[in-house]
Amino acid sequence: MRHKHKLSASLIILFGLALGVLLVFLIIDIHDDRQRSIEVYGPVRVFDHENPPESLRDYRGLMHILEPGEQVQVRRIRNGNENGSIYESIHIRLHDGREGYIFCCDNFRLQ
Repeated sequence: MRHKHKLSASLIILFGLALGVLLVFLIIDIHDDRQRSIEVYGPVRVFDHENPPESLRDYRGLMHILEPGEQVQVRRIRNGNENGSIYESIHIRLHDGREGYIFCCDNFRLQ
């Protein structure tokens, strides 16, 4: 019986350590994303959802258009795959505090 308790305690400790390591990697990844900047050199559509529009004429969820030189904060960078199409969505915070998504590389450069 005592052997089972030691095994259970060891498994809990291992699980906790693994979870801690994953959390550290996630925090580092988020921090790295937030150190990036965006150079806007043409109109950039900002959407309220993290999946890209189906076409260039799809304006559903459009919330703002960035103009050249406009500054935004990068919150998170995600890569996805939807219907066999790979995309990069960038979660941003606008100067007025609203948050939205832009999609690579629609008149901007991620630095």
